[in-house]
Amino acid sequence: MNRKRNSILLVDDEISIRITFGDYLRTLGYNVYLAENGKIALELFKNNMENIFLIITDLKMDEGHGMWFIKSIRKINSEIPIVILTAFASMDNALDGLRNGAFDYLTKPINLQEVEILIEKAYKFLKLKYEERENIELKGIMETVVTTNHQINQPLTVIMCNTELLMERFANYKDEMKYLMTIMDESKKIRDILLKLTEIEKVNRTEYINGITMLNIDKWKKYL
Repeated sequence: MNRKRNSILLVDDEISIRITFGDYLRTLGYNVYLAENGKIALELFKNNMENIFLIITDLKMDEGHGMWFIKSIRKINSEIPIVILTAFASMDNALDGLRNGAFDYLTKPINLQEVEILIEKAYKFLKLKYEERENIELKGIMETVVTTNHQINQPLTVIMCNTELLMERFANYKDEMKYLMTIMDESKKIRDILLKLTEIEKVNRTEYINGITMLNIDKWKKYL
C-alpha cells in the first residue's frame, strides 16, 4: 500500500475542534475533510473513500450520532481505521465504540504527539491489510498458474518435439519450413509466458477492455 491515500475525515459538532484540529492535521501534510455530524460525514466518505485512509470522530453529536456513524461506515468498509474522540468521563462510550469497530481513541484535550503516533499506526494497519489481501490473491493466482502449467506444458512439449521432427524431415522444403518455424516460434512464446507466470511475486494489473483487467506479467515487481 502506498501513501497516495492522504486524506483524513474529521467529524465533530464543535466548530472550534474542527478548525483547530483540522488546521493541525493540514500542517502535517494531510488533506482534511470536515463534517459536523455523522450524516454529513457518511456522505463525504462515500464520495471520497478512495482518498481517505483515516476517520477521526466524536461520539456525541446532535445529528448522526457517532456510534451510528461507525456502524454505517463498517457496513461499507470493514478496514478503514476509525479513531474516537472522547473525554475521560465518557470512556465507557469509547469502549462501546471499540467493540463496534473503532480502531482506537483519543482523549480530549487532544495530545498532538499521540495524534502523530495514531496516524502512523493507522498507515501500518492498512499496509498489513493490503499485504494480507495481496498474499491471498497471489496464492490463488499461483494455484491457477501451477494448474495451467501442468495442463499445457505436456501437450506443448509434444507439439514442439513433433515440430522439430518435421523440420528435420522437410529441411529442404522452403514453404513447409516457413510454416513449421512459425509453429515453433509461437510455441516458444507460449512456453515463455508460462515461465513468466511462475515468476510473479506481486499482483500487477493493466486495463484490458470494458473495465476488465488482466495481469501484467511484464511489469511485476516485488513489494517493498
